[in-house]
Amino acid sequence: MRRPLYWLTCLSLLTFGLPMAATAQAASCADFDAWEWAQSVFESDPQTYDSLDPDGDGEACPDLPRGAFAPAFWTDCALMQAAGIPVLMFGADGGGAHAATEWTTIESVQSLIAILKATVAEFCS
Repeated sequence: MRRPLYWLTCLSLLTFGLPMAATAQAASCADFDAWEWAQSVFESDPQTYDSLDPDGDGEACPDLPRGAFAPAFWTDCALMQAAGIPVLMFGADGGGAHAATEWTTIESVQSLIAILKATVAEFCS
C-alpha cells in the first residue's frame, strides 16, 4: 500500500506544485469572442479581471454576442489558472473529440504513459 500512496503523492505534487509557465490574463473584451467566456473569466477573479467590467456593474463585456460558446478546445483549465491554480493539460493524438467516433492510437497512449512515468520519477527523485 505504501508504494501506490507514494506515487499518488508524487503525482499530486507534480500536478499542483508546478509553477505556472505564464499567466495569460485577458486585458480587454477584444480578447473574447463570446459574453459567456468573458463573464466566466471575470467571475473567476473580479479584481484581477476588473478591466472586463469597466462600469463595475458585475457584467463583463456586455457588447459581446450572447448564446455563443467558448472557443474550440477551450477548457476549464483557463478558469483554474485564472484563479491561481497551476494547470497542465495535454493528451493523446487522435480525432473526433467528444464525438461518437472519438479515437486515439495505442502508440500515443503509450507515449503519454512514458511521459507521465518519467515526469513523476524525476519529480519524486
